[in-house]
Amino acid sequence: MLTESSLDALTTQLTGFRNTSEQQHAKLETLLKSYEDLLEDYRSLRSDYEEEREVREKYKKRARGQERNPFVLVLIDGDGYVFNDHLIKNGGEGGIAAAQGLSSAIKQCLLRLGSDADQCRIMVRVYSNLAGLSKILARHGMAGNEARSLAPFAASFTRSHDLFDFVDAGDKKEGADFKIREMFRLFAENSQCKHIFFAGCHDTGYLSLLTPYRGRLERVSLIKAASFSPEYLSLGLNVEEFPSIFRSTMLQYPGAAPAASPEKASTGQVASKYAPPTPGSTSQTVCRFYPKGSCRYGNACKNIHIASTHKLAEKPVTDYRTAEWRSSTPSTNPYRPPSARPETPAGLDDPLAHSTAPELPSQTPDKEGLIPLNSRGDRLDYFIPPASPGAWQAYTARAKTHKMCNKFHIEKNCQDINCPFDHKPVEPELIHVMKVILSNRPCPRRGGCRREMCPGGHICKRPGCQGPGDHCKFAASMHRVDTVPFEWVEPVGESDSGSDAGKDTTPNGFTSPTDGGALIDFDSYQKW
Repeated sequence: MLTESSLDALTTQLTGFRNTSEQQHAKLETLLKSYEDLLEDYRSLRSDYEEEREVREKYKKRARGQERNPFVLVLIDGDGYVFNDHLIKNGGEGGIAAAQGLSSAIKQCLLRLGSDADQCRIMVRVYSNLAGLSKILARHGMAGNEARSLAPFAASFTRSHDLFDFVDAGDKKEGADFKIREMFRLFAENSQCKHIFFAGCHDTGYLSLLTPYRGRLERVSLIKAASFSPEYLSLGLNVEEFPSIFRSTMLQYPGAAPAASPEKASTGQVASKYAPPTPGSTSQTVCRFYPKGSCRYGNACKNIHIASTHKLAEKPVTDYRTAEWRSSTPSTNPYRPPSARPETPAGLDDPLAHSTAPELPSQTPDKEGLIPLNSRGDRLDYFIPPASPGAWQAYTARAKTHKMCNKFHIEKNCQDINCPFDHKPVEPELIHVMKVILSNRPCPRRGGCRREMCPGGHICKRPGCQGPGDHCKFAASMHRVDTVPFEWVEPVGESDSGSDAGKDTTPNGFTSPTDGGALIDFDSYQKW
């Protein structure tokens, strides 16, 4: 028989064995769990590795594919970069010649860039307001009088090369700008696009687009043509010139002075705002700049230099308000220079003697959204053609029922939810009447106004007006203003309620048709 002490010893031994066995089992469980975790981690890492390797292989294939089709992009704002006169005049043939000449010029630039750029294909995108540009070119005798006379040139330009496109961006404001900006953003960081030639340096609005690429000569180059803004030189980019492709002088728009002849403009020999006198001219027209002391041609001027009070007695007087050359349809009645203006018989006052209306600048696609200023910094109004009698009658009938809201229809900025005026759709001819009326109401900011959508007048346009003492609402500083545009500036701020020119469409000194008074005498108003 085992003694009590032996039993205690065996019990202790059994307990120790049991504890040791449990510890070994726990360690084995831990080891097995760690092994399972290791296997799981391995599987996850192997999956990540395979995915990364697959992505890398795809990237290599894509990179090899991109290197096989490199190209350079040429972006052109066609409203500011006009092709040379002889190209435009040749229509379809001119479009082909323009495309070929541009392609050759770009290839020469690529050779200077070095690397593999000379192996790139050339993609050209020209964006323009085709209808508006056609009208401007028609006025200068460079295109026909059809609504889209530039279309054959654009179509031939597009057909001449696979990657060349002359795109009509429409007549909406900033249409071409929007297209050019998005195309630049799309290809600026594209690895297949090796270089971008940018032809929009007439408009400082593109500066913000190009600023991130300051000094990146290997990526962007600028193309210089007429009206190159010096601000672009601060970008530190290469500047290329193609005098055989683009005009080096600006088109002269009606309203300031006669345009230079197409032959001289295309060669870049004429850089002034005015056309020089034609040798041998026999015109007896009075120089309209001499009385102001601003005739730059001196004794070589083709017109007569006489005081503003001198009268000629050769031909009957013709009122500019009914003159054919001021028709509101420029495509059928092209612009005629001021030198063709008829003289005034002796003893009669020239109706244009104190009128600035015929001399005001006309709206053009490349100046849309800009404000013209003269050399003194005074704002100039754009020329607004007279409204037709039918439009006046339609306006009168509409105003009798419910006066139209100028803030809504003209300034596009009526925020009055309780506005008492009419916000219903208005025909374009009635909008034109509203603009005519409002342009003859003085803006309280006068020549210092820089509002983009300001509907008021900034200079007096009434023929023969002697100033405020002649029952005129315009201030003395708004009379006899120099109407020659010196510069075009960006507007400051949008339309607001700070001007009383757009409160209603009733001209100063007349009674509103809806205020219970007499109706407006539009016949007498049209005589302004």
